[in-house]
Amino acid sequence: MLSWFLKKKRGVDAPNAATASPGAAAPPAEPQAGATRQAEEAAVEWRFRLQSAQGDDAALLQLAQDAPALEIKLAAIDALVTEDALKRAERSLRNRERKVHQAAKRRLVAAVAQRESRSKAQALIETATALTSEPVLGANLLVALDRDWQELDAALLEPVQRTAFAELRDRLNRALRERGELEHRLQRWTTDAALALDQLRSACAAAAATGVARDTAAGCDAARVLRASRPDVPATAALDRALEAALHAAAGVEARLAWLDAPELRVTELAPASEPEPEPEPEHGLESESEA
Repeated sequence: MLSWFLKKKRGVDAPNAATASPGAAAPPAEPQAGATRQAEEAAVEWRFRLQSAQGDDAALLQLAQDAPALEIKLAAIDALVTEDALKRAERSLRNRERKVHQAAKRRLVAAVAQRESRSKAQALIETATALTSEPVLGANLLVALDRDWQELDAALLEPVQRTAFAELRDRLNRALRERGELEHRLQRWTTDAALALDQLRSACAAAAATGVARDTAAGCDAARVLRASRPDVPATAALDRALEAALHAAAGVEARLAWLDAPELRVTELAPASEPEPEPEPEHGLESESEA
C-alpha cells in the first residue's frame, strides 16, 4: 500500500510537459524539485515508522491518528491485532476522518464475530467430546449439534477447531452405528433366549410328568448356545441366570430319568441281603453207632 502511495505522489507532483502551453514560461525547476524530494522523504519516513510499528498496537494507533496520508492511516488500522486496540481505535477516530473510522469499525466487528464464533465452536467441541462417553447416544442430540455447528461461519474458526470437530463427529457416527447394531443384536438375543427358556421349561415339565425325555437335550443345547453368545450387557444378566437355572433343572430331570431307565440297577440296590445257609444237622443213626 505504501508503494502505491509513493507512486501516486510522484504522479501528482511530476510536471506534465505535454499539457503545458507552448508560450507559457516554464515554472522554476528548483522549488518543484525540492517539494518532490520533501514529499518522497516524508513518505519514506512514514513508511519506515509503519514498518517499525508492526506488532505494537499502541504505536499503530498513534500512526492512524497522526499520519498525514490516508493510505498510511488505513494501513495502520489494518495492522492492528487485538480487539482491545480496535475498540480504542474506533472510539478515538469516531469524530475524525470518516473512512479511517469506518475501517476501524469494520475490523472491530470482524474481530468480535471471530471471537464469539471461536468461543461457540469450542463449546460445541466440548459437548461433542462429552457425548463420546455417553452410554446412550440419541440421534436428536447429534442433529442439534450439527445444526449449531452449521450456524457458525467456518471462515472465522481456527483450522484446529474445524479438524477437531470433524474427528469427533466421525467418532460419534461410529458410536451411534455400533450402538444401533448392539441394540438390534440385544433385541434378537432376548427374543431367542426367552423362547428357548420357555421351551426348555416345558420339556422338563413334560419329561418329569411322563417319565420320558423328549426335547430336553435339544432344549439344553439351544440354551447353552444362547448363553455363549449373550451380549455382555446388564440387560441380559437376568435372562442368562434363568437359562442357567433351567439347565440345572434339566440336568436333574435327565439324571432321574436315566436312573429310572436302569431297572436292574434299581433291583440290585433295593434287594435285601441274602441270609447265610443253615449248617446240616448230624444224622442220629451215626451218632448212636459211635456212642456204642
